[in-house]
Amino acid sequence: MSLTALTVAASDIAQLEQGVQFFQSSAANQASVAASINAPGSTTSVFTYAASLLGQNSPSLGQVNMADTAILEGGTIPVGNATTTNTLTFLATSFLPAQFQVGSTLASLGVNPTLFASEALGLALASTAGFKAQYGNLTQAQFVSMISTQTGVGASFIQTFVTNWLNFYNGVGAPAVPPGLTATQAAFGATAGDAMGAAVLAPASLGLPLTTVISTQTPQTPTQFSPNTVKGQVANALIGNAEGQYVTGVALGSLPAHTPLQGEFTTPATQNVFLTTGVDNATQGFSTSSTGSPLLNGFTATASNTTFNGTVGGAGATWTPGDTIMAAPGTTGTPAVEQVSGDFQKIAGHPPLPYELTAYDALMIVLEGMKDAGSTDPTALRDALRKLDYKGVLQQYTFAGKNQSAVDININKVTDGRVVPISAIRT
Repeated sequence: MSLTALTVAASDIAQLEQGVQFFQSSAANQASVAASINAPGSTTSVFTYAASLLGQNSPSLGQVNMADTAILEGGTIPVGNATTTNTLTFLATSFLPAQFQVGSTLASLGVNPTLFASEALGLALASTAGFKAQYGNLTQAQFVSMISTQTGVGASFIQTFVTNWLNFYNGVGAPAVPPGLTATQAAFGATAGDAMGAAVLAPASLGLPLTTVISTQTPQTPTQFSPNTVKGQVANALIGNAEGQYVTGVALGSLPAHTPLQGEFTTPATQNVFLTTGVDNATQGFSTSSTGSPLLNGFTATASNTTFNGTVGGAGATWTPGDTIMAAPGTTGTPAVEQVSGDFQKIAGHPPLPYELTAYDALMIVLEGMKDAGSTDPTALRDALRKLDYKGVLQQYTFAGKNQSAVDININKVTDGRVVPISAIRT
């Protein structure tokens, strides 16, 4: 089964729960969630359930767990199990719930339970080698600056907390300093936890990297789910953990982007369509498939080497805003264009833009000229280019006496945000 497509099994839900929150619900609940997702016409998806685990309206302890450990220990820590200390599973099951409960009892005094749990975890992590390696030799000013940079939380906020904690641990709170730590180390740990909690709880409008933003993107096909998008390094790490992509010992922001879950919004991929000027018309001649079928009907190629923005709506659909359609003289998905475009995408990670194919032809023309000249001497190369008759990927190139290849130059205008060809001239 799968987390990224239907059909979803109860075991997939168990995997998602374990990855995002480091513990599981009952087997009966997992089966119920899977059945709801699989039901025809369901508005529940793997992503909407993942959003609930992350804490759509209030950050989960799983987020606090991932954020605090990855940042304060200098890199992501092992997932581990419920009995191995300083692992994500142990902290999620044996440490954070109790701290959250204590914070909840203090809620009437204005204490935020999530912030309290993060603060307690920060203090606990102050004893780890990773925390000491990062902050152990810093001055107070250096510590404040570093935590502010790591979390995005304002330095003045962090300074207030560190000052209060130093006063506490050097005063009436001296007996509460954990064994093996100095008052300063304890203050740094608690302050770091406060800053981490503040970053996780921060409103989306601040755009902090540790803040998870869950929202809805429309329109979504074939089914509109809500919510269907997520942003933030912490959420990405947790979902990636559920998918088996989590890596230990690295910076939180360097983890790979998770694979979109079933029901998660993805941006339609841009497609390239190659047209032949004067040949393609509204009913025949061009397609997004190398086989030439299905056709993209409803468009006539009137200009060469022109990019239009639009979207292919499916088999036999007409051209609509969103697609990239490239008109290249003499090509309708020719083998040469397809070969070069395919090789380009493997290296660059995206299809070539029109001028990137032109640049390829230009470079190959120069190389061909060097071959004909038998030299790299500029004068010999110039003379060879004047005699060149070369078939490139996009067109046939011949240079006239005025040192110009015969090419089409488009005259375009922008209408309603779209580039529209008016005419073309040959030079």
